[in-house]
Amino acid sequence: RLLSFEHHHPQSQIKRNMARQPDADMKGFMAAVKRKAEHRMSMGQCDEAVRVWRQYVSQVKHTDGDGIPYAVACGEAGDSCLLGKKLEEGLKFYEMGLASTQKMAASTGGKSPDVVLAHSLALGNLAFIYYTKGNTTQVTHQKVQNYSFSARYFSRQISWLETCHAPTHPVLVEPLTNYASLLTRYGSVVQRKAPWP
Repeated sequence: RLLSFEHHHPQSQIKRNMARQPDADMKGFMAAVKRKAEHRMSMGQCDEAVRVWRQYVSQVKHTDGDGIPYAVACGEAGDSCLLGKKLEEGLKFYEMGLASTQKMAASTGGKSPDVVLAHSLALGNLAFIYYTKGNTTQVTHQKVQNYSFSARYFSRQISWLETCHAPTHPVLVEPLTNYASLLTRYGSVVQRKAPWP
């Protein structure tokens, strides 16, 4: 299946790599806030869930600064919003995460594996949500615009990974496959050529 969200839970990949952990009390509090947000979303109380996710993300930023834990928190909040069909709110969280990883990518280049992964995931998150927005939009020109944005972010994700890895690196398989699928189905509307033969 093309771009199946069920397989797109990448934030957990870098959790285990987080260097700095908050103290135990704060960690327990944060876990409780996150559980509350996830529970609200699962119960269909989506507006309340978004409010709690905002609280969670801002607390992570306060505790850990603008680094990888914050980018992961933004990704988790965005994932939850995507599952709860709150696409505009999810988009905002994903954009916050990307703004954070862009800074890290600019300062470290491809030297930190955690940053390489975090920035790749942030770009992939945006590609996914714009693809989803395209699928759910009724108006044709907005559909085209969303698929174009999705293609742009997949393209950026691939370019970033290619600068940090060999072009044949296995980590490129998924974004290349997703981008190829998008272009195969909507190539005429996104007017893009694949960056590989």
